[in-house]
Amino acid sequence: IVEQDYNNSRKQLWTFYLSALLIVLLLTYLGIGLYHSISITIRELLKSAAFFSAGKYNKPVKIVSHDELSAVAEAMDNMRLNIREREEKLALISQTDGLTQLSNRKFFDHALEISLANSRRNMTPLSIVMMDLDFFKKVNDKYGHLAGDDCLIKVAKLMQAEYKRQTDVVARYGGEEFIAILYGQGLEEAKSQTEKLRLKIENTTIVSSGHSLRVTASFGLVSLMPPEEAEAQDLIAMADSLLYKSKESGRNRISAKHYATLNSR
Repeated sequence: IVEQDYNNSRKQLWTFYLSALLIVLLLTYLGIGLYHSISITIRELLKSAAFFSAGKYNKPVKIVSHDELSAVAEAMDNMRLNIREREEKLALISQTDGLTQLSNRKFFDHALEISLANSRRNMTPLSIVMMDLDFFKKVNDKYGHLAGDDCLIKVAKLMQAEYKRQTDVVARYGGEEFIAILYGQGLEEAKSQTEKLRLKIENTTIVSSGHSLRVTASFGLVSLMPPEEAEAQDLIAMADSLLYKSKESGRNRISAKHYATLNSR
């Protein structure tokens, strides 16, 4: 009986040891799997953080997890969206004139380089229109700077409404001076469209602070026809020279020339 009890005890002990070993192996397997899963998740989060630090906010934060790490990933993705939205707003502000909401000079300079490159590559005409309001100082002196600002805002809207194709770029160049890129338009087409704008400005009554006023504008227009080539500053200088000619010739008019004609002098 004693020997039988001993044998039974040994069997129970071995069963216990075997069960304990199986449990340890199972826990080890689960631990390794959990560690591997967590390790992959953390690597994905670190990769997303590296994208953020590089200023890349377009890739969503996605992980396969149902624990606290999924909440971390969700928080990171919300942060990504908020940062991207702020970055886009800041980029837009840096390219926009605060008063008229047109593009600013910095954006225009960059856009002109791109338009010139496209013009050369696609053998497409390109026109630059520079516009300046006539006797604008008198408007500020007589009606005040608030009326002057309202005048600039209204004229900017008229200009934007006239040059409204996707490829058109309209910008405030400084003070009461505006400028536009008319990609794909030759001299006659650009001149005809600019004449419509000139008439709209001349015939528009601007109401500000109880005052009604009208203004006129002078224009300088230069057109480039590939295979002619020109530097951006050369085109701007030509447009400015033609604008000055309009001012000297009595204002409220358009002076327009081909770049080649001007450059051959």
